[in-house]
Order: sequence, then structure tokens, then C-alpha cells
Amino acid sequence: MNRSAKRLFFITVSIIMLFGVLAINTAAEDKSVMSITLRIEGIDENIYYNTLDIPYTDNLTLQTALAYIDEQEDSFEITGVDTAYITDINDQSASRFGGWDGWMYKVNGLEPAVGIDGFNLKDGDRVLLYYGDPYGVGMQFPEADTSRIADSIIRFTSRDTTFNDDYSAIVSENPVANAEVHWGFGSEKAIYTTDDNGEIRISRDQLTPGVHKVQISKKSDKGLPLVLRFASDYTVVIDDKAISETNGSTDTPHTGDGGEITALLVLAAALMIIISAAFYKRNKSI
Repeated sequence: MNRSAKRLFFITVSIIMLFGVLAINTAAEDKSVMSITLRIEGIDENIYYNTLDIPYTDNLTLQTALAYIDEQEDSFEITGVDTAYITDINDQSASRFGGWDGWMYKVNGLEPAVGIDGFNLKDGDRVLLYYGDPYGVGMQFPEADTSRIADSIIRFTSRDTTFNDDYSAIVSENPVANAEVHWGFGSEKAIYTTDDNGEIRISRDQLTPGVHKVQISKKSDKGLPLVLRFASDYTVVIDDKAISETNGSTDTPHTGDGGEITALLVLAAALMIIISAAFYKRNKSI
């Protein structure tokens, strides 16, 4: 091979290698990472709760994300991701209780109208997989109302969806009654049961300032979850002001309305004037 041919050969090889490097770099740049939080609530307990970074190209469906996580994690195994219909997680299979019960999902607290293969995730999304029967037996998704914590009361409600004869959705707020609530205080835990109004009344000695872990659960006679548990890191914070309001923050006992007290003082003063005048008149006549 003469010198010109060699030079042409090396130039050609160099160009091919350059384009190869550029192609690799371009492919690497096209691949991104998305952060999502995945929580899996099984029949009896939380199975998984973590935030992960998932590589993707162009877009990331929930199906692809779950397949990636299932491959990376050893703490659980999902069956049905490949067909976009989850039938089992850690041997907790759908229809165990003989109804429409099985694995459902929500993203950022909402239930998408598509399967896991049709839902495109966004960075920061919070994904929930849970076992229940919301369209058969029913299921509630509780929220804790602590606005009356100064009175030792926490109320649990759920925004429930029902359908009329025209299959139109009706959303109403209902109490979460007869549910078991675990209230953490310090290193201890107390168990309460919500009344018909969805309320519990916490003992005063358990209303300590600071962070309190709270958990809720309710099951059917067969063991089917009827209430979605809170996330394992769910807490309620009680500040000193609430404790002061609970225990009474004033040094002077409150005996009535200020207006009533003022009226009584005026009346007493008037009586004193009348008695004094009468006494003076009697002494003068003597």
C-alpha cells in the first residue's frame, strides 16, 4: 500500500471512530434519570417505601418504572408487570377474598383512568400500590383533622366516591368509624377506636409537645383492608400552644363572661350606695 493509500485509510478510520464516539455521547446524553417515590401497602403491613432514581429515555411509564424497581429490589416481587396487570406482590394475590379485591394504584393521591402501561411519570411523582376492593366492598382513604387537638380530639374522615344510577360519580366526606388508631407518645403507644363520628379522644397525659406517630387500620371480618393505612412516616406535631390551651393557660380562673362580671360589680356598687344612704338617713333622724 502506497503512502497516499495509507494516509486515506487512516483518515477514514479516524472519521469512523470520531462518529462512533459522538454517537455514544449522544446516546448517553439522551438517557436521563427520574426520581420517584414508591409505596406498597399490602394486606397486613407496608411492604415497601422508598425514593429511587430511575434511568429512562424519552419518557418513563409506570410499567417500565415498576419493572426496573422489581429487578433492582430484593424485598418484594411483583407478578404481572409485563402484562400491565398486577396480580400478585409477595404472594398476596388478587381475588384472595372472593370479590373484586386486588392491587390498585394511585399517583400523587389520584387514581389515573389508564393502566400502568399508559401512565407517563414525571419527576417527583409519588406512586402508591395498595391492596383493596374500592369498587366492591369499598375502601376509605383517611385524612386526620387535628383542628380540635386542644380538646384532645382528632377526627378521621374520607372523601368517598359512589355512583348513581346514571354512573355519575358522587364524592362525599364521611367519617372513618370503628377504625383502630395507634397514637405514639415518647417511646410508648396507645390504641384507640374511632367512634361513629370518626373521632378519638386522646388522654391528656399523652398530649405531649412534639412529634407523634399516627397509624390507622380497619379490616373486614375476613381480613380485607377497608381503610388505607397512613405512610409509615406519617406524624402529627403538637406545639406548646396547643398543650397550653388543653391544660388551661391562664393563672386566674375564668368564672364567666367579662360583661356579666362588670354588671355584677355595678349592681353591688348601687346596693352599697342605697344601704349607705339609708343608714345615713336613719342616723340623722335619731
